[in-house]
Amino acid sequence: MSASQTTSAESAGGEAEQLLARLIQFDTVNPPGNERAAQEYLADHLTRAGFHCELLGAEPERPNLVARLRPADGPPPDEPANDGPTLCYLGHVDTVLADAREWTHDPWSGDVADGFLWGRGALDMKSQGAAEIAAGAALARSGWRPARGELLIVSVVDEETGGSLGAEWICKNHPEKVRCDLLLNEGGGEVFEYRGKRYYGVCCAEKGVFRFTVITDGVAGHASMPAIGENALLKLAPVLERLARRQPAYRLTAGEILTTQIPIYSRDNPMTRAMTAPAVLSMARGIDITAKQGDKMPDGLVFDLTHTGWRGAVKEVVPAESENIPAE
Repeated sequence: MSASQTTSAESAGGEAEQLLARLIQFDTVNPPGNERAAQEYLADHLTRAGFHCELLGAEPERPNLVARLRPADGPPPDEPANDGPTLCYLGHVDTVLADAREWTHDPWSGDVADGFLWGRGALDMKSQGAAEIAAGAALARSGWRPARGELLIVSVVDEETGGSLGAEWICKNHPEKVRCDLLLNEGGGEVFEYRGKRYYGVCCAEKGVFRFTVITDGVAGHASMPAIGENALLKLAPVLERLARRQPAYRLTAGEILTTQIPIYSRDNPMTRAMTAPAVLSMARGIDITAKQGDKMPDGLVFDLTHTGWRGAVKEVVPAESENIPAE
């Protein structure tokens, strides 16, 4: 990386930190959300950088932000993009609940302390949104424009309660505004370091849906002579039981195999210490531990993760192994 590239990256990093701190100061707990002020702030930031921005929503106080950057000689924003792919960064600005009495720092302060930026949404997911917007704005201010296609930044509302006013609404009512060829969303796990390098997880089509219909046949009978019939519902029961027992296997893709030990639960980790056993165990399919609501968690839980390099990124696979860490 050249000196100019390093300076540019550091500048974008500082901008992302400022954006994140300001975003956290907008209370967008959902419900009720009230995301308009935060969305207007982001729209203004991107507009001044060179993006064309629109606010579209089902409710006045809960608009979705669509920002696009096209080639200098490209068509107007209200017309279809020219030949070329559309890359979309998708994020949301609403957050889950927060009780200030349970926080060391005010959840809407955006304080920087002990090397961390504190606040509700700092992880889910105002941080990623701030980073993407800072990167896009830095590119636009530098004069960069895509040679073909367009760069799309979409910030939606209402993700935490189902998305009926956010992603679902905008896809149903304005599909032409958000249609894209490549989409990057939140997910992939936390960043981790290995041999002095920083790695990011990649999940492809993690939330895909496969729907199917199961039909069982029976023979009609009569209450006075039940033995002459065959109950189709009873034939369905063992099928449902087999579906419930099945745990899909995983397949390692080709690439450099890196093995390291990643703690996913720790009593001293403020992110996980309040989690119940089922919540933590749901993070690792295939682990041979039974737990019910209210079970006492061990002092720590560690999984050996196998990382397979793929195009410079990392895919994570969790095997069925765990280790209890005694409290110190």
